[in-house]
Amino acid sequence: FNKIETKKFILNIVVPTSLTIVLFIVFHFAFIVPYFEMNMMNGKKELIREIVTTSMYLTDKYYKEEQKGILSTGEAKRLAKTRIENLRYGIDNKDYLWITDTIPVMIMHPYRQDLNGKDLSDFTDPLGKKLFVEIVHEVKHDGFGYVDYMWQWMDDSTRIVPKISYVKKFEPWGWIIGTGIYIEDVRKEISGIERVLIVVSFGISLIMALLLTIIVRRNLRVEIQRSTAEEYLKESREKYKVLVEASTDGTLMFLDGQCIFINKKMNDIVPGVQKENLSEDLHELIVPENINEIQLVQNFLRNDVSFIQFECSLLANNTSTVEVLISLSKIILSEKKGYIVIIKDLRSISNEDGLIAGQESVIQKISDMKAIGIFKALPGKKGKFLFVNTALVEMLGFDSQEELLKTTILDLIENNIERKEFFQYLANHKTVQGYPLRVRKKTGGFLSLFIYAVAQLNEKNEIDQLSGIIINMSSLLDHQTAKDLLLETLLASRNIYFGQIKNLARKPLYCYDHVSLQSAIEVMNFNNTDILLVRSESDKVVGVLSEKDIVKNLIEKNFNIKNPVQEVMNTRLIHCKDHSTMSEALEKMNKDQTSFLIVRHYDETVIGIIQKSDLLEILSADLAMNCSHLQQNTSMVQIVAHNASLQTYVQSLLNSGANVSTITHYLTQCSDEITRKLIAMVVHEFGTPPVPFAFITLGSEGREERTLISDQDNAIIYADDPSSAVDSATYFNRFGKRMNELLFQAGYELCAGGIMAGNPRWNKPLNMWERYFTEWITEANPKNIVDINTFFDYRTVYGDADLTIKLRATTNELLSQHPAFFAQMALECTNYKIPLGLFGRLQTEHSENKDGAINIKNASRVIVNIIRLYSMKHKIDETNTIHRLTQLYVSNVFPYSLYRELLYSYEFLLNVQFRHHSYTISKNLHIDNDISLSFLTDIEVTTLKAALSIIAIFQNKLKQDFSLPA
Repeated sequence: FNKIETKKFILNIVVPTSLTIVLFIVFHFAFIVPYFEMNMMNGKKELIREIVTTSMYLTDKYYKEEQKGILSTGEAKRLAKTRIENLRYGIDNKDYLWITDTIPVMIMHPYRQDLNGKDLSDFTDPLGKKLFVEIVHEVKHDGFGYVDYMWQWMDDSTRIVPKISYVKKFEPWGWIIGTGIYIEDVRKEISGIERVLIVVSFGISLIMALLLTIIVRRNLRVEIQRSTAEEYLKESREKYKVLVEASTDGTLMFLDGQCIFINKKMNDIVPGVQKENLSEDLHELIVPENINEIQLVQNFLRNDVSFIQFECSLLANNTSTVEVLISLSKIILSEKKGYIVIIKDLRSISNEDGLIAGQESVIQKISDMKAIGIFKALPGKKGKFLFVNTALVEMLGFDSQEELLKTTILDLIENNIERKEFFQYLANHKTVQGYPLRVRKKTGGFLSLFIYAVAQLNEKNEIDQLSGIIINMSSLLDHQTAKDLLLETLLASRNIYFGQIKNLARKPLYCYDHVSLQSAIEVMNFNNTDILLVRSESDKVVGVLSEKDIVKNLIEKNFNIKNPVQEVMNTRLIHCKDHSTMSEALEKMNKDQTSFLIVRHYDETVIGIIQKSDLLEILSADLAMNCSHLQQNTSMVQIVAHNASLQTYVQSLLNSGANVSTITHYLTQCSDEITRKLIAMVVHEFGTPPVPFAFITLGSEGREERTLISDQDNAIIYADDPSSAVDSATYFNRFGKRMNELLFQAGYELCAGGIMAGNPRWNKPLNMWERYFTEWITEANPKNIVDINTFFDYRTVYGDADLTIKLRATTNELLSQHPAFFAQMALECTNYKIPLGLFGRLQTEHSENKDGAINIKNASRVIVNIIRLYSMKHKIDETNTIHRLTQLYVSNVFPYSLYRELLYSYEFLLNVQFRHHSYTISKNLHIDNDISLSFLTDIEVTTLKAALSIIAIFQNKLKQDFSLPA
């Protein structure tokens, strides 16, 4: 560089870069670090406030028992003091609570027992502060508050450090209960962040220096290439100018934001248009009312999309407009970006190309092949249907065409926002193609629909009628999802590996590539098929024509039915040999992402076509047969043998990529069937039960989400009958213990927490279970929350389901009367600390056997708890987590975006947990839920971070929905 260029380089690049680095460092240390310090301190304060509040619940419990006469005043205070004295939390469980009165006299201090019973009015910290007098003064006004002072470090009396405590007065006894945090902890965490920022700042500085070196070298090359590029650009512009001038449509060319060419045809469409007056977003041409189209162009310029096409109105002059079809395509000339605009005057297009005018007959034929509704309706928000076909009547759940003709599209769209947006879009565009809507069926439930319609205009250019078709995407998507789910599960079946597909291939039906699409549809209808092979004149197979291809081209692309098949057929042909097995065929379909294969003989002769649906019909009964085999087992030996084989069977399902939700459902079905079989044995052994009863499962099995290591979680509810209460209790206690023994023999581990039917506490009549739930809901505390999280997911496996239905009704009534319970549950969900660091790095735990591990079950449990909480609040009786989540979405509790994100996150975590269990079992390792990051791929680690972020989003949503402190 010469001196001038060097100076410019320093001023334009070096100085701004250096300033950016300095500002980056100053900003972080002046704002970010203090912000984190403030947030950490607030978090610590909130923690000790919650701990003191919990201790208040304990104290209040003993006070109430004193008031009821159950305990004397002295005994109640002694028990409360003992419980609080033994409470510990924090690092090494060395943080504690203490109690004084308002004199102040120390009632209890776990570490400074020398102070117990002493008057602390003159007690000072090393700085001379009378801290206990200050505490009494603090609670006089509001009954609670924060006090800072100097105090010994935990149980080390030789180390004095700053501390801040939260204190709260228990008015009935005149107690002040408090606990504190050490400010030293916060300072250590801030120091760690500062060290990270210093390292990051240094790294960024090195990277910027490297970038400066690269920029200098590149500038030298750019100068040499500039003159050559300018000559090439000039030549290219001339070439494009010739093409633009020769076009039969209006054509514009933009380069670097400037219009550089306009052809003559453009002046015929919009007289007097000048390139100097045009902006890049074409807002000078498009009528102001078409604001959506202007925004569409602006988005096109900002995004990576290379082509768009839309209809709109242009200003032909001051008094008239012209309807046009605009196509925009991006180009690059000598590293300069631009785009070409092609404008077609729609006044020259014949009406026979329209969707309704020219293709009503083909739509009728398509509607015979698929459930597609056809309609005509009057315009406006109150316009009634004028015509509907039978398919639309059945789709929307109406009894007759006459009944549906009395309604409007407005009546079907329940969501006000969707309703307003649909009619606004229709008013602006006069046509809709593939517009998604969610409507309510008359018979209940919702449908996801796509609407394709064209407005017929009167002489005032107003909508006179609306004609079009409605496709039920709900049934199509549900059917495809069911097929794919079944296919994933059946991939592991032994039967899938036997039998050659030549015995299953359909005899091929053909049409020639030059025949019209209308003729091909007639052939398909006559032969009752949904797929044709397409031949050329030389009888060579050159393509495939399916219903999907027809619907896509006719509806989405407005394809003319009289055009030849070769313009719409699928030319991507995937073949397989006739001796291929079913498993090989399915593997190839999945790998090549196709729903059919062309079957060839060894001499390349086409002998047929095979579809996924053909294979699914043969394989669909495999899992059902597996469960039915279990039903036929009559001895304990057979049951144990079957249960032991599940690990191998599930391993093959996982290896085939089967959906984990399907596997857990299958394991639950097997467990339920074994349980019923064992109950029948016990009833035969003990005799007929004295009263009706229900054997219920809880936890993961209650949610139909049994895993390979799920233990027993079960209980018994039996009918209230005072006349036989003693006999019933004796019978069912023996019954429960025997069931737990048999289940253990069958391979199901005993519950370490004792939540089993053999435990008398969980083997009670209905009225006692109602008392349990009443206590859990009305006295919301952490222990009760844990209990209800386990027991609320109950499901009847055997016996009288009316007992659990009555219990559920009682529970729902209690929940509606105690909304504060939901806030306590929400608080428990938000207490889970997301293992993500400041910069999105996973925070792992270390143990003797594993380094860098994350407990995957803790994360999935939070999702289960969140979904359970919202289900309880909205009285959704489903127990399965995914079914609950779906009901929350259908009930408009969660929007579709959050529903999909939470569903994907939960299924991903469940999949990882299941694969880990299967792997540890196969290697004879200790089974746990700690997943080492080395067990995951890079993509799975990224997905795990995203899933944890979704949990964080829902924790914030809980704080808003249940008015929790931020």
